[in-house]
Amino acid sequence: MAADHVTRARYGAGLLALIALFGVSRVICRTGPEAPPTLDAQVQSYTDRYAALRGLLPPRGTVGYLSEGPGAPASENQAPDETEAYQARWFMLSQYALAPVIVVRDPSRSLVICNVQNPTRVPQVCQRPGLVLVRDLGNGIALLRRAQE
Repeated sequence: MAADHVTRARYGAGLLALIALFGVSRVICRTGPEAPPTLDAQVQSYTDRYAALRGLLPPRGTVGYLSEGPGAPASENQAPDETEAYQARWFMLSQYALAPVIVVRDPSRSLVICNVQNPTRVPQVCQRPGLVLVRDLGNGIALLRRAQE
């Protein structure tokens, strides 16, 4: 009879442990709006963002890249050093999304991509001597070309 109580106690403790494990796993695995996007989601977002631009670029070659520049806050709550890290990430994701076209940080190329986080800033960022707006594709992406001299 004593062994029967011990067995029941073990089964009860095991059941409680499983219930607790299930509850903890739900908290750990929860994904919601507050969860940061995964790297795969960020890459897919950039690939989707550049889809319209890919049709305007040559199949191979080198294009320039222009962004808001160091120290320009992407949002009011970002420090300048955070902004530079984000801009480096944007540049690398742009290179990945547009491959095999080579993207370089050189606005003197015949074609230049303008990439800004806030789409309303495209006219200010892209207004550079010697560059002409070819198309504003929305989402902060624009294609520029060298002006005919």
